[in-house]
Amino acid sequence: MDIQSITETAENPRQLLEACSDLFVALADTVRRGLFISMIESGSTGVSVATLTATTKLSRPAISHHLKVLKDCGLIKARKVGTHNFYYVDINEHIERLKKFLQSAEHFSKIIH
Repeated sequence: MDIQSITETAENPRQLLEACSDLFVALADTVRRGLFISMIESGSTGVSVATLTATTKLSRPAISHHLKVLKDCGLIKARKVGTHNFYYVDINEHIERLKKFLQSAEHFSKIIH
């Protein structure tokens, strides 16, 4: 089977990677990765901006900016409790996109080598 036949029958890894690019951009920043890990560690209860500000020593506006980037790409969500927002990780949709990309890359890698 030649490469052209493969690309016609298998999902294109380039397109699948492009579909995941927003995740990689959002997590490329060291600060955002740290915030993301903090939210993972907080579990489903989430973590407030006040807590993130206290633990990172970043300003509230800086934290809010980084949370917006993570929220805009869909990696996190917010739940309002009283006057506080608690941010938590929600990656189910993204896991499926990443799995598809990795499976496609693995498929192409096995055929080419």
